[in-house]
Amino acid sequence: MPNLLTGLKYQAPYEEVETEQELLEVFADLKEQYSRLSSNFKIFTARGRQIRSFRDFLRYATRDDNKKYRDNDEGELVILRGSGDISGLVVKNASLEYDLSQVEELTRLWDDYRDNTCNSCQNLGKAPEEDAFCNDRTISKPRELRFSSACYRPLRKNSEGKAARKLDELVEEAAR
Repeated sequence: MPNLLTGLKYQAPYEEVETEQELLEVFADLKEQYSRLSSNFKIFTARGRQIRSFRDFLRYATRDDNKKYRDNDEGELVILRGSGDISGLVVKNASLEYDLSQVEELTRLWDDYRDNTCNSCQNLGKAPEEDAFCNDRTISKPRELRFSSACYRPLRKNSEGKAARKLDELVEEAAR
């Protein structure tokens, strides 16, 4: 039985991402990591399903909403099996847990913060008796808030300052 090493964690080039370009740079960095890892190791989900492409690896790391590429309740770990060098750490016939939680953290609310909803509004306010609302909203009845487009400035942006594309679109672009 091979040794099991734990504690390896992917470190993204950004602690937070706010633009498409920053997220695509994270995905490009992750692609380089995947290329290095997959050249010496077979990559598996925590439940033992082999990941055979960068597209699957990226979908797994970003917790694809439709769960197509992800097993239930297994966290953000992949298992690397094989022998090779990982940033100076030489392993032979080992299994390594590789934590992708930072990618999941960076992308978890991407779609919520990019679309035309209160979650994505930079101009949030709060009335004492109400939930969070956009400052330019009018309240006609308690708990009934109307959206005002004057309030909307997306938190996640593309290079033109407009709302960023959806996460699935960015994953597909990065996986090409």
